Amino acid sequence: MDKLFEISIKNFFFKRNDLFGENSKFLKFNISKNNTLSLGDNSSIIFGQLEYEENGKKKSTNALCVKLMPVIVNYKSCNVSCFMNEICFYVKMLSFFESVNVKSDLFAKFYDGGVEINEKGEHAIMITEDLIKAGFVNSGQQVFLDYVHLALMMRKLGEFHALSYKARKANPNMFFSLAMCFTSTIYSVISDFFSVTKKNINIVLQELRNDPKYSTKLKVIEKMSENASAYIMESVKRFWNKPNSVISHLYYSPANVLFQYKNDVPIDLKILDLTYCQLTSPGVDISFVLYFNADQRMRNEHWNDLIDEYYNGLSKSCSVNEIPTKEWINDEVNGFSHLYGIIFAVSYLPFVISKERDFVTNKKKWSEILSKCGVDPSDTNISASDKISSVIGLKQITDVFKDAIDRGFFQNYEQIQLCFH
Repeated sequence: MDKLFEISIKNFFFKRNDLFGENSKFLKFNISKNNTLSLGDNSSIIFGQLEYEENGKKKSTNALCVKLMPVIVNYKSCNVSCFMNEICFYVKMLSFFESVNVKSDLFAKFYDGGVEINEKGEHAIMITEDLIKAGFVNSGQQVFLDYVHLALMMRKLGEFHALSYKARKANPNMFFSLAMCFTSTIYSVISDFFSVTKKNINIVLQELRNDPKYSTKLKVIEKMSENASAYIMESVKRFWNKPNSVISHLYYSPANVLFQYKNDVPIDLKILDLTYCQLTSPGVDISFVLYFNADQRMRNEHWNDLIDEYYNGLSKSCSVNEIPTKEWINDEVNGFSHLYGIIFAVSYLPFVISKERDFVTNKKKWSEILSKCGVDPSDTNISASDKISSVIGLKQITDVFKDAIDRGFFQNYEQIQLCFH
């Protein structure tokens, strides 16, 4: 066992005698075979069970998930801030929710987290239950889920946002104080992809300029190509500390959700990777689902249905006087919040699709994804990154901008520009 990990897991054991008993003795941590992930930067996720002795009897914990990240190695990295955001959510925000009797089963059971200093240096650690052992699994796709999956995601997103409304009503000062502790990590991520984003937007512009229906409506898109990260930043920052702002996930994708299934139908889910959390408009997360997780057919057929699913989850969890109206939610999604989902889709969809071959183990699903992207599934010479990215640039991303223009999102150019001054 790695020395740093051994020290950290022992510290957890001795600190949490409420779980293990005061007279318990640490024995070992049994790491699950073939179930350790390296995250780079000397960081890792380790799965297994802690074995201990209490009153002469050997016992084991439920399956655990341990995340470790050396801080010194990564002190300049966005990864540390991301990790600390997640720890902040579990340690501070969830504890606050519980203190005001706002309960949720949307997340993994949390056991410990924080920054430790020992002879091996300074490092961040977080220990939760292993959700896969608890019966939750990945959907098998990172994008373009079917309606049943997306509807469940939207209902649970409503429940997630409801936590903020209920907690704020109980203690508004404490809610806003804790919410402002999250570091703005998402901007660094978008900045890293800026050149890709600009390239993808220019591909779209080239096609739309040749389309009479759209050629005169491209002013906002042209501005986006100059500084996409500023548009992302302002779409989030403009709603800090507003009456209807909520703790938003900001990357609520299938890759950050584990589903529980019954007869192959998703019936529940757990939300992962709260590393980008920010206080902002609920419309930001909704727009992300509609533009990053759904294809154009889904938007055409189920745009309003998916927003209704979101509101059902929200209203089910809160009283009417605690939440905004459905009309307000619709206006917010149709307002500036859509910029977030659009830019994220333009920045990341090509990258995610190019990696989907590794992510999807089902050949039939992979063929369906290729077909949706306009690629012949029988073409064995596909260069996953280059060819699929270019196809996405011409098909999926173009669909995103056409959809936004058709919905009138870019009509009031002057008002949008005021948001960035």
